[in-house]
Amino acid sequence: MAKAGIGYISLVDDQRLSAHNAIRHIAGIDMTDEFKVFAVAELLRQHNHYITVHPLPFNLFNFEYNYLPDQSLSISTVADDYAELFVNEQMVISNRTVFYARALRGGKAARIFRVIPGKDACFYCLSLYRNDKKEFIDIPEDADYPTLKNECNNPIRPASAADMKLAASFVSQMVIDHLQNGTSESNHWIWTSEVIPATPLVKANSMYDHFISPHPGCPYCNNSQRKTLSIPAHVFDSMQSLVSQNPLIETGGVAGYTDEDGNVIITHASGPGPKAVQLATRFEKDVQFCQQFLDDLFISSSRKYVYVGEWHSHPSKDNRPSGLDIKSLSEISVEKNYLTTCPAMIILSNTGKPSCTFHPAGKSYYYTELNINND
Repeated sequence: MAKAGIGYISLVDDQRLSAHNAIRHIAGIDMTDEFKVFAVAELLRQHNHYITVHPLPFNLFNFEYNYLPDQSLSISTVADDYAELFVNEQMVISNRTVFYARALRGGKAARIFRVIPGKDACFYCLSLYRNDKKEFIDIPEDADYPTLKNECNNPIRPASAADMKLAASFVSQMVIDHLQNGTSESNHWIWTSEVIPATPLVKANSMYDHFISPHPGCPYCNNSQRKTLSIPAHVFDSMQSLVSQNPLIETGGVAGYTDEDGNVIITHASGPGPKAVQLATRFEKDVQFCQQFLDDLFISSSRKYVYVGEWHSHPSKDNRPSGLDIKSLSEISVEKNYLTTCPAMIILSNTGKPSCTFHPAGKSYYYTELNINND
């Protein structure tokens, strides 16, 4: 991909290169004990010095997935179920597209699948389909081939590096096609270099492709009961008025109640409060002020009006949630003190144009129309 001109690449891995890795790694023995991401970054720059490479020696369980750029596309070649289940959860919640690639049968076969949250089966969906023995095509291991056990303590087939290189090329081509031509109809691909009697659909030396939709039992992918949000015109006008006072800084507050169908109706929206932090790239509401605002509403409404979400502005025309916005609302959705598992977020651009999203706990956030009620 670096040779193809992908201009901005981040590499995330906290492992160091061992001497025995060199048999299948692009980094050689001379880079032993370096972080793999630094070794790979150096090699990529040698091939194409016009690209920008960011090596990040971070553990995947500590990485902040919400801070990935909005238009970014990720590729996971970790090949570890526990790590990739965690990656899957974070990427679905963050609504980020990711390709997963894994070598099978000691390198003689490969599985590649794409996950666009809400459209494709996610990593967890595939595990459910596999248990159901539906949709998922299982590729059995080959017990007869000779193996070596010095590559990350895993059994590998001698000369498997050649097949790994070919599989990597397939992944690169799919990612480049996705970036250039948009989403393909298929989201699951299997390649093998040999005949596998147990899987007649997959032909030797060819790519089998198909589409797998989200599993109906997946807790991450199902947002079947989507909420709507309504707001009185005079409340929305007050929010726009606050934004217009200084469109170069962020402002915001809290608001509302939920009707019997679970839909949100904003009745009041606070301002930021006197102790709020309001900068061009950062907003922190005055917690004490907003809590008092909510407490007063709760009492005066006979315990009807409660916290339902957040609103703030962006000092630009972009009203989409940022990585920090997504992270903040995801944390609120699982924090018991907020008394909501699906907070709403209204974001106004510096021109006052709004967007509205809901952030259900443990699931992908989604957009909904902001209904402005003139009554």
